[in-house]
Amino acid sequence: SLVTGTVLAIIGILQFAAGVRLLSGRCPTLNTLYLSLSVLWGSLGAGKILEGLDVFSPDARKDALLPGYAVFLFLTLFLGIAATRECTLVGWICFLLSFSMVMEIVALFYPAGRWGAACYQALPVLLGLYYVMGWTVHYCTSNNVNLPGMRKERPDTGNEGEENLKNDVLAFGYAMNVIPTCVMALFFVGATGSVNQAAPWMALAGLAQLLVSILSFRREDVFHGAVFSLTSTLWLGLTYGFLSVLWKNVDLEPRPPFLASSILVLIFLIFFLLSFTQTIADAVFNLCSTLFVLSLPTTGLNSTYLGVASILLLLISLYCTFALTLNSAFRRTLVPVGRSLLPEESLRGLFSRCRCAHQGYDSLPSSLTAAGLSSSNNILGYSKYASADSLGFLSNAVTA
Repeated sequence: SLVTGTVLAIIGILQFAAGVRLLSGRCPTLNTLYLSLSVLWGSLGAGKILEGLDVFSPDARKDALLPGYAVFLFLTLFLGIAATRECTLVGWICFLLSFSMVMEIVALFYPAGRWGAACYQALPVLLGLYYVMGWTVHYCTSNNVNLPGMRKERPDTGNEGEENLKNDVLAFGYAMNVIPTCVMALFFVGATGSVNQAAPWMALAGLAQLLVSILSFRREDVFHGAVFSLTSTLWLGLTYGFLSVLWKNVDLEPRPPFLASSILVLIFLIFFLLSFTQTIADAVFNLCSTLFVLSLPTTGLNSTYLGVASILLLLISLYCTFALTLNSAFRRTLVPVGRSLLPEESLRGLFSRCRCAHQGYDSLPSSLTAAGLSSSNNILGYSKYASADSLGFLSNAVTA
């Protein structure tokens, strides 16, 4: 288990490097696929390593693997549909990975299903070798020869009806939110007997959302950058609590993540109100997040309220993943996410009615008012990022 887990972890790191390298490209589907596979292989590798260290029990393998397999079944299916627009070969690889996830789930209940999983996993290996050969030929011939099914770079032609998304990593962020909510939902319906074994999935999902937060600030999307930072904090806190149970550091339910949940409820409620200026999907997502966080300290893991909140958050995360994956691949709105319910001017006017806020705003230097507040040129490395002052204050609130 240690050797296998180490190899899988290294593969996950390589997949992550490939996904990060494509962040500035014009193929969001392939980028999301690489980043998602880095979480898949990294979680499986971490589970194997913990199993080899006797932290995880081999008898509870179903509890550890079922949530991740279920999530990546749908995620690879969504990416396969989207990849038909960009690269037929990548689409077939995604579909085969989705079928292999089905067989892996079957194998958790019936060991004979492993043969089917092995067959479906062998086909993506062959297609992957063909993909490598195709790109080798492509570069060796100075881009003059393209094998059938290979991806072609799409120039920004500005065709009528095409839209360029402001933040093309949101689909990956919502996809990572599906993993922990699926863990909680499967535990509620009785498909798994414990949530502790799924801690590696939740940990890497939280770290992935932290990456999405950073990239959102890089794309000057302050709203989603702050939201995914908070969800990352929530899932990493829950992961610590679940691992504490396995390491015998606590006796009952994990308590450290629940301590800050009261302030998280207030923060998610604020973002729910602010999401009226975004899309209907954002508003529903933040409302479901508020209900989920509210249920943690009040009802516990075995409650119906938490289970229903987990299922609602799972469904809206799945929908946002599907919608944003297809919309970013086809560069048009195929799956609606809704328009803003409240113009930003109305929200700004609502706060300006408060005299103290109005006076404080007028007292700011002219260089910081109006457009200057939303167009920050803070430098981090060689890239420009949007101002993250709001995230700093929210982090202080959670810590306090």
